[in-house]
Amino acid sequence: QAIMPGEHDDAITYWKNDYESFIGPSDGGATVVVVFEDGIKGDLFNEGWLGTVPNFLVLVVLTYTVILVHTGSFWITSCGILQIFCAFLWGFVLYVVVFWRSFFPLLNLVALFLIMGVGADDIFVYVDAWRQSFAKLPENCPLDQRLSWTLRRAGSAMLVTTATTAISFLANMTNPITAMKGFGSVSSTHLRA
Repeated sequence: QAIMPGEHDDAITYWKNDYESFIGPSDGGATVVVVFEDGIKGDLFNEGWLGTVPNFLVLVVLTYTVILVHTGSFWITSCGILQIFCAFLWGFVLYVVVFWRSFFPLLNLVALFLIMGVGADDIFVYVDAWRQSFAKLPENCPLDQRLSWTLRRAGSAMLVTTATTAISFLANMTNPITAMKGFGSVSSTHLRA
């Protein structure tokens, strides 16, 4: 049996640096760890969350740049990035409020990266369909008909690809590991939002 120190900083230091020498070698026997520090799990979660922030910021800047180059429009790019963030927020609200899921493992933060990719793909598909409308429809075609044609052309592709991706994440609900179930549920929810 090992007892972790009650001091907050000492517990974090032991956990991060050398927990095996602290609790004993893993020789196949049972090891019991008694923790007198309640906040260690939350602190490790917060450190993990903060560790992904620089990666996510780089991803946002790169995605913004690629969308801007593809569309040639700051307005479309900015609205597209805003739409992606709104999808994440709506997905989080659905996950926590509507589905009453309070368990939010660190793995769920990977959904930020997934939503960014799927959202950017949808923007590319829609912009390409818009450009195709100028080749397929007459030049004097009214804007409402051009938008309708573009939405019909791109909407089905975006719906099918997003739905199949969401369904594939729902397959994680059969996993016996709770964190994987949560990841599948939250990723699918974000994609549906």
